[in-house]
Amino acid sequence: MGHLGGRLPGSRYMMTQALNARLGEEAGSTVSLVDCERLSALFGKQRWCDPRYWYMAKQAVALDALPFLARHTAAVIGASLGLSRKCLVLDLDNTLWGGVIAEDGLAGIKLGSGVDGEAFVAFQEYILKLKNKGVILAVCSKNNYHDAIRPFEKHPEMRLKLDDITLFIANWEPKPNNVRRIAQELGIGLDSLVFVDDNPAEREVVRQFVPEVDVLPLPADPSYYLRSLAQYLMFETSSFTPEDSQRTYQYRTRAQYAALEKNSGSIDDFYKSLQMQAIVAPFDEVNLPRVAQLIGKTNQFNLTTRRHGMSKLEAFVKDPSYVHLALRLRDRFADHGLVSLIIARHQGDILEIDTWLMSCRVIGRTVEMTMLEHLCLRAKQLGCISLRGMYIATEKNAMAADAYAKCGFELVSHDEGHEIWTYDLRGKGMITNKFVKTVES
Repeated sequence: MGHLGGRLPGSRYMMTQALNARLGEEAGSTVSLVDCERLSALFGKQRWCDPRYWYMAKQAVALDALPFLARHTAAVIGASLGLSRKCLVLDLDNTLWGGVIAEDGLAGIKLGSGVDGEAFVAFQEYILKLKNKGVILAVCSKNNYHDAIRPFEKHPEMRLKLDDITLFIANWEPKPNNVRRIAQELGIGLDSLVFVDDNPAEREVVRQFVPEVDVLPLPADPSYYLRSLAQYLMFETSSFTPEDSQRTYQYRTRAQYAALEKNSGSIDDFYKSLQMQAIVAPFDEVNLPRVAQLIGKTNQFNLTTRRHGMSKLEAFVKDPSYVHLALRLRDRFADHGLVSLIIARHQGDILEIDTWLMSCRVIGRTVEMTMLEHLCLRAKQLGCISLRGMYIATEKNAMAADAYAKCGFELVSHDEGHEIWTYDLRGKGMITNKFVKTVES
């Protein structure tokens, strides 16, 4: 039907569009999708399928296209396993704008007008879209701080503002040092960072000295910056929740916490000054997508790193032998959203913890004690006399290795990174947290 097929309901084109839309609807959040329609358009429809290859082997995708399909499929799988990158670390001069702000001044940098100026604006707009879907933005620039912030505050064509940047570092320290500082202050792993810099020498020094960081090569022409970033696959996400759009604000509050902790007389004074409030409730259809997302991507405070998908979570909700709790936290600085969860199975007089995790945003706020406090309450209601939990060591969850010990559990077995811990409710009583007040939703 040629071009007419785009408006005939029964044409192959329209039927393919309808089928893909229906697949997406039926898959919901339980199945990951690889959009081959989109990929074939990017690769080139005529190159996507080789007729000779099809007739010989009945293989629909041409040999030349298979690596492209494989990379995107791996990115989708990686996102579902929580392996996506979290933070984009940005240089400034000749990366977010053309020229050097300290030398060219506000009026002299290329931004907004001309071919290069429009390209830098488009690049910033794409970065802003990444931020709005939950990617953390940080600045790492060799610059005087007051020069570096001027375009963000004064230039009318800047799309990125200071409020969009979670951590802004502009000094004359080696960039590997500053990259490590960014990871430390944000409380995320170096393998969560992606570094973007126009200078090949700076890119190479980060590759050499911070190999965990992914370094994105930029082409010489800024017109192709956006395309280079758009083709980067490690920002692929398996879901999107309201908490994702607030991630910049939530991580920025970490600096406020650090300043407050530094000025507090004691750690108890610090915890009390936060005025923390928690809402703890079982999983439901409203919070289940966020629960699934946390399970899929949380690595550091995750005692077993079991990746339960949506169908498994829905089964837990329906099974009366399972206890499931999700915690939302707010304090005087921010509403952090749903940041922790626990799943346990009732077996006789024991409540066994299957999954226990917490977002790195609230590590060090005693939230783990509140989760166990509510688990103790449920155990008592079910007639259990003890809690049992396990810690399965991975490359990333070492920081959670002593979580059970800190909460009063006793180690009963240890075998090559697989530990079993118990808590005697009759002998030790209920676990409580005096620093977090539980409130109704």
